[in-house]
Amino acid sequence: MRATSPALTAHRNTRRSVHAEHLIWIEARNRNTNAIETAGLWTGSDTRSFTVDSVVRTFVGTSVLRIPAFADEAGIRVRRVDLTLAGVSEAVEVALRLYDTYNAPVTIWRAEFDMNRNLIAAPERVWRGRIETAPVTTATFGDGCDVRMSLVSDAWRLTVCPPLTKSAAAQAARGDQGRRYSNVHDAGVTWGETQAQPKKRKKFLGIF
Repeated sequence: MRATSPALTAHRNTRRSVHAEHLIWIEARNRNTNAIETAGLWTGSDTRSFTVDSVVRTFVGTSVLRIPAFADEAGIRVRRVDLTLAGVSEAVEVALRLYDTYNAPVTIWRAEFDMNRNLIAAPERVWRGRIETAPVTTATFGDGCDVRMSLVSDAWRLTVCPPLTKSAAAQAARGDQGRRYSNVHDAGVTWGETQAQPKKRKKFLGIF
């Protein structure tokens, strides 16, 4: 069960008004340098720093247009959500054009404010997963410029088939990172072992 800040619990018990914003943190590979870099976006209207997971991070505002409601549930079911980002935002354009966002880790926190726009407690994490798709298109004159980002929860990694005869290091040598996050637990096959092939059935030729 996720622990809730005592200050946030006390404020909720008073049943006073609460205004919530969401913070999005992306870790993606720079297409030019191949280095892993970060980008922070949030649903607020200005650029602001927040302390999340005991680390101070900066989030750029006016970047997120729509974000779904996140439901707390037990279990490891693979979940998917769609975000709508502002395509005219410079921070969004840099994050999606300069960085390779495919399979990039994403963490989302919820920050709650009181009626005076004061932060009640440290933001709570509500999502952790990866980016599935984030297509960037150039809008025509007069059309809107939105970016739809599809996310998948971390539970999807449990659906990756374990490698049997090819290790992640061997695949990486040829530029293939497909097995980078695969699971080798209980694979039951040692490296280089030849699997037993099913016996071929003899063809019935008949009697002549």
